[in-house]
Amino acid sequence: MQVHQRALCAAIGLLFAAAAVQAQSSDTLKAAAEKAVASNPDVTARFNAFRAAGEAVSVARAGWLPQIDLNASAGRDWDRIKSRDPASDSLSRTGVGLSLTQLLWDGMGTQREIERAGHDKLSRYFELLETTEQITLEAAKAHFDVQRFRRLVQLAEDNYVQHRFAYMQIQSRYKAGVGRGVDLEQSNARLALAESNLTTELANLHDVTARYQRIVGEAPPATLPALTMLKTGLPASSGEAVGAALKQSPAISASIETLRGARAGVSTRESAYQPRVEARLRTTAGHNVDGIQDQTRNSAAEIV
Repeated sequence: MQVHQRALCAAIGLLFAAAAVQAQSSDTLKAAAEKAVASNPDVTARFNAFRAAGEAVSVARAGWLPQIDLNASAGRDWDRIKSRDPASDSLSRTGVGLSLTQLLWDGMGTQREIERAGHDKLSRYFELLETTEQITLEAAKAHFDVQRFRRLVQLAEDNYVQHRFAYMQIQSRYKAGVGRGVDLEQSNARLALAESNLTTELANLHDVTARYQRIVGEAPPATLPALTMLKTGLPASSGEAVGAALKQSPAISASIETLRGARAGVSTRESAYQPRVEARLRTTAGHNVDGIQDQTRNSAAEIV
């Protein structure tokens, strides 16, 4: 029984992958897994983290877009020029300006930041898949455990009934004087053991039912039809199973994307050692603009 249980648990992941093509018996498993994924807070948290990472990619891409700034100022300037008479002077100024800035080169810093955010988004995506698969696996385990312990309870009940019937027969023979006392004592001990086994199986069924309700969010159906075992698609050897797991594991893929994102982050830091080139268009209108007397407008187009 234990060997069969371990083999069953090892095949659960592949069983759910084929649930959509199984017969009606697999509908309860598929429904339980879907409800568990839809109601689990860890899945919701991972999904929101994935969405946040997607918005971070958009923020990084905004570095290539033009930047428009509107500014207004009012103040008073004092200066002293020795060649002027009088040497000291002051004036009041006001102005409203508009500037347009376009990044031309930043040492590939923006591009590397976009790549880093993209790898972070993929990492969050694979983490979402990992959490979803784990919740699905837990739901499948709970589903199988409920089925298994319900069957064990049925067997324990039948075993108890059989021992109870045998005990009553031996007891009647003993009372009639045609049975031995040792047989009655042995039958009573076996009946007590059968009752203990039934109590244990009922407690186990209660535990797995509670676990099913905690994972799926509702009590298991009163009737769970037997599931069709998956006979095709299983790896031929343990080596093939390990190879497939390494290639398809979301946890490994998430770690790889995290590493790539870290490398892109290092490249982003290195871009600070390179020059930053921007194209700027700006215009300002007002009174004594830029502290120059009687100047009402100042516009410029420049490469900075």
